[in-house]
Amino acid sequence: MKEKLTPRQAAFVKTYLATGGANATQAAIAAGYSVKTGKGGAAVAASRMLRMPHILAAIKEETERRLRAGVALAAVTLEELAKSAQSESVRLQAAQSLLDRGGMQLATITQHNVTIEDKRSDDELRARVAQLQRELGLSSKVLPAEIVPPKALPALAGAVSDIVIEATGDT
Repeated sequence: MKEKLTPRQAAFVKTYLATGGANATQAAIAAGYSVKTGKGGAAVAASRMLRMPHILAAIKEETERRLRAGVALAAVTLEELAKSAQSESVRLQAAQSLLDRGGMQLATITQHNVTIEDKRSDDELRARVAQLQRELGLSSKVLPAEIVPPKALPALAGAVSDIVIEATGDT
């Protein structure tokens, strides 16, 4: 059976939560516990009450009730911001928050960074290109770099798609 709070314990819980739990001794004093120090004082009473399961349960229950009540206020505030905030970005964020909480999330942005390391040698890569060309029925001609002047490369790239220029050394 759930233990009932005494009137002073109930006042302590109410005051303790009203102050955000900042000062249990002051909450005990406000609830009618003695200001004096020692065993009969408010500090000792507050410390004891904060260890009593039924008082902790009452604090938890009231906190949850306040949070549930705050949800409606938060929703109204988001609606007001979405309708009438001066800043467009604030209106947009409020509208997105309303949609998200309503289960209608517009988009989720996910970023993936991928690093691909190909440790094959030039000869292995050339062999793979040749294999793919055979499979696709393509052919290419390899020209030594000294035959094609560097200034001609952009023009070649636009006109011919199957010429591979092989460079040796600095070009």
